[in-house]
Order: sequence, then structure tokens, then C-alpha cells
Amino acid sequence: MATYTENFGLHQWVPEDDFLRTDFNEDFAKIDAAIKGVETAANTALAGKASQMALEAVEAMASGKAEFTLGTYI
Repeated sequence: MATYTENFGLHQWVPEDDFLRTDFNEDFAKIDAAIKGVETAANTALAGKASQMALEAVEAMASGKAEFTLGTYI
């Protein structure tokens, strides 16, 4: 009889087990949902970080603390 992983409840078969395609489909659906959750969390965190950096840049420019150097490289 199959056991299941602790975190996501994925099937863990032993050699004597019979298994069905639906078992794989269930596991892949769980994996897909978990990856999407991580992707969404990462995108949200990155968007928050980008917004914070933009705000800090605007504040620095407004306070006159920003320095810019322009030039070219050939």
C-alpha cells in the first residue's frame, strides 16, 4: 500500500503496489499548485521590493541627496 509524503501528500509506492494514472494526475496537480503558489509569492515580494526601491529613489531625488554621473564609454 502506498504511503504519502509529509508535506504535499504525494504518493510513495512500494514495488508491490498497483497504481493508476489518476494517482499521477493528482500528484502533478498538487505539484503544479505548489509551484504556482511559490511563483505568486515571489512575484508579490519582488513587486513590493521594486516599489520600495522606486520610492526611495524619488525621496532621494526630492531631498537633493541623489547624485548622478553621466558619461560615455567607447
